[in-house]
Amino acid sequence: MRSTTRAGHQPGKTTATSAPFARVLVATDGAASSEGALRLAALLRGEGSDVRALAVLPPLAPYAATFGESAVVVPVEPAAAARRDALEDTVLEQMARALGERLPIDVRMDWPADGITRQAEEWGADLIVMGVGRHRPVDRLLGSETTNRVLRQSHIPVLAVPPDVALLPSVVVAGTDFSKSSMNAVQSAIALAGEDAVVHLVHVGPVVVPLVHAESPSWMELYSTGVQQRLDEFSDELRETYPSLEIRTERLAGGVAEQLLAYASRVNADLIVTGAQRHSRADRFFFGTVSAQLVRGTSGAVLVTPVLTDALRPSSIGTTAERREPAREAVAHE
Repeated sequence: MRSTTRAGHQPGKTTATSAPFARVLVATDGAASSEGALRLAALLRGEGSDVRALAVLPPLAPYAATFGESAVVVPVEPAAAARRDALEDTVLEQMARALGERLPIDVRMDWPADGITRQAEEWGADLIVMGVGRHRPVDRLLGSETTNRVLRQSHIPVLAVPPDVALLPSVVVAGTDFSKSSMNAVQSAIALAGEDAVVHLVHVGPVVVPLVHAESPSWMELYSTGVQQRLDEFSDELRETYPSLEIRTERLAGGVAEQLLAYASRVNADLIVTGAQRHSRADRFFFGTVSAQLVRGTSGAVLVTPVLTDALRPSSIGTTAERREPAREAVAHE
């Protein structure tokens, strides 16, 4: 990720109208895996976003203790306050270490994914930022990947960030199937990266074995022509709204997540964006959604826009050169 300066801008004077996202909720548990999420949220705060941190404390079940011949149910509430204070202290220490400043913080007792999505909806957040969590197969089997659970539950965009992120993205790979969700995802990515980012619009289609000695245009040729036309139309629409945006298009074939990850690696992308799609529970368990596979496989950030979200207004998006100076100041606190 790169940083540029905002011409004629005084650090710390950014107005709320210039913020790409009005309210940003950053989830952290104090672990190193969430430090990149904190840094990126601090960059957005420097641009005028209202940013709050959230730490979720999983509840403990009461337990039974035996006194002589009697069993007594012992509540754990007396320990809750101490656990809450300890978690808040851990997160504040993390902020001091990673940011050199404190963000407003809430500590909520809930199951992590549930607590994050509930807090975001109750507060009216329009972006959730969180670290890329554990990826081991056993974690996937037991369903303890908090990030991917939030991706499945959230009705607002979710940005999953690796721990080493320190700057806003500048090279974006946007997977698109031309659905409303994927098109909204691209505009959300532009809001995050700025208008002078490089955006790669990528469509991943099926692998088709061509028929031998076919005299007429094959189905695949017609499909490819139609896809390229849609990519060109989408590019033209984006250029009308964002004239300074550099857009490149690419058609690939194969597994969607696999192809997007490989392409992102080739172009050194620091953000992959996709629109969420609806899947059955069986599909999610055995194969995983595309967004979940991207989160597990990428070394960069992943932005997932839910099916029902609206695209951000173009007026809220400026060029990266106009938006990066506050980001540089925030990074200087590290």
